[in-house]
Amino acid sequence: MDNTILGTALIIGGIATNQVEGVLIKRYSLKHSSGGFILTAFISFFSMLFFLVTGIGDLYFTLPAIGYGLVAGTLYATASVLTFFAIGCGPFALSQLILSYGLIFKILYGILFLKESAGVFTYIGIAVIVVSIFLTRAEKAPEQHKASAKWALFITIALLSSGLLGVVQKMYQQTSHNMATNSFMVVALGFSALSLFVIGMIRDGKQLTSIVRNGFFYAFGAGVSNGVTNMTILVVNTLVPLSFSAPLRAGLKIVIVYLLSRFLFHEHFLARQKVGVVLGALALVLLNIK
Repeated sequence: MDNTILGTALIIGGIATNQVEGVLIKRYSLKHSSGGFILTAFISFFSMLFFLVTGIGDLYFTLPAIGYGLVAGTLYATASVLTFFAIGCGPFALSQLILSYGLIFKILYGILFLKESAGVFTYIGIAVIVVSIFLTRAEKAPEQHKASAKWALFITIALLSSGLLGVVQKMYQQTSHNMATNSFMVVALGFSALSLFVIGMIRDGKQLTSIVRNGFFYAFGAGVSNGVTNMTILVVNTLVPLSFSAPLRAGLKIVIVYLLSRFLFHEHFLARQKVGVVLGALALVLLNIK
């Protein structure tokens, strides 16, 4: 099979497993109002197992891997639990779209601190994102599926955390010359799982049995989906150029997210919000063009 065809199929498969993770989190949050910290702790744990298993025989816990990993773990824990709360109380599609904008942080870090070159598409993409955020804003009157002040707070901090996480990952890659990547991820996800579980036990420890019984399927499915998504990204990077895979992945992801939100969760958006989603997808494609 041609590498481009196989790569495209894996990109679509990776997007699908990524959305399985989001849908499982959304489904759990709709059914259960508690257990967010413990559930995301299990998701981090199962994700960590993926990197632990795939890195067997090649794990080197260097000082940079541990140091950067602990910082990344703190940011990952913050982003994952607040994403859980944001998806639970707000619109699925807009949440996923806004979280995708975290890519900007890594791009700006590269331009400002690493002196990386940026083409015209990068600056156009950033400008389009600003317009997209303005168009996808919620109405002031609270209605079902419209973003609330609580949702706005959760998604904003989750965006900042996930964006800074990308920066820390890039900093580690620069420091380690892309070595011991699995070790870095094991530390980050392990610390995320541990910290979220400790906080979860303090908050919801009395409900642990109930949370595990009701949430294990969701956590296991989301964690495995996260691992499969990461695996497909690694394989795709060996089959097709990043200049092909990144824009395609960014654009298709937003389309699939919108379809899921519309037909699975029955979310409805204003005309300007639909335009904002389209512009957001376009912006992500532009930002990924090298």
